[in-house]
Amino acid sequence: MTLPIGAYYVDAQFFQSRIWAVGLMVAVLSSALPYSLDMMALKHLSAKTFGILMSLEPAFAALMGLLFLHETLNVQQSLAMVCVIAASLGCTLSSPEAKSHVLDPENGF
Repeated sequence: MTLPIGAYYVDAQFFQSRIWAVGLMVAVLSSALPYSLDMMALKHLSAKTFGILMSLEPAFAALMGLLFLHETLNVQQSLAMVCVIAASLGCTLSSPEAKSHVLDPENGF
């Protein structure tokens, strides 16, 4: 939707096929592929397990930023990330589905 507006303000490099190929690769690797993999995983994991794994995403994002981009988090950002993870874990572990599995002997709990 914003492509025509963006195309108006860019130079001739925007119309090179290499730029479009890189843009398509970024779109697939940053959005389409992870979303598809999340949906596939959701079919094979319980909602509780999936929720716990999703709550770790901020930590993995911070780790990837540190490893690949050499970015560091300050104390406030680190505390915010811990709060997001804790809130997600709390919601996941306190859900009615999670509580019903805790005392279910067939699941080994």
